[in-house]
Amino acid sequence: MTTYSQSLKLTLLANGEGAGTWGQTTNTNLGTLLEQAITGVQSIVMVDANYTLSNLNGASDEARNPVLVVTGTNNAVRDIIAPLVNKQYLVINNTTGGYDIRIRGASGFIVTVPNDSAVMVYCDGTNFYSALTSIGNASAGGAVYENKQIIASNYTMTTNYNGESVGPITINGGITVTIPSGSRWVVL
Repeated sequence: MTTYSQSLKLTLLANGEGAGTWGQTTNTNLGTLLEQAITGVQSIVMVDANYTLSNLNGASDEARNPVLVVTGTNNAVRDIIAPLVNKQYLVINNTTGGYDIRIRGASGFIVTVPNDSAVMVYCDGTNFYSALTSIGNASAGGAVYENKQIIASNYTMTTNYNGESVGPITINGGITVTIPSGSRWVVL
């Protein structure tokens, strides 16, 4: 009896099943669905309502894509509802109206994506979490930018990761970043 993998919904043929069609099933799993799960970019147009990602067994869908680019107009905070399976997403809030969007499952923790920003999130099958917790500032071209304005060419910021202080992160002339021992950071 055919079953499907939990997170990516790939077709899992039972022993002896799929005579004459197993090649097509394998090609769909590897050449379409797995590729979509690694490289897919899904455009979502919100219309001032919550949006539930499609999540299909053995066929292309929205939830399988790792990048969600959200546009449209909202007049309030709205939700993207994703399946509660192990998965990561880069959620880009390009909506108009100035409102945050949130990504969540049917239950569990929710992650807010501020308007005009991108947040890397992951789900552990029960809850959604932000992969990066409020780093606040970014550097490029030898200067530090905060709220899209240059504030310094040498800058030290103190922040936290999941409520734990990670101490100062020092940016010298936009070239050197000193990350305290035991800290975990992803550079995008």
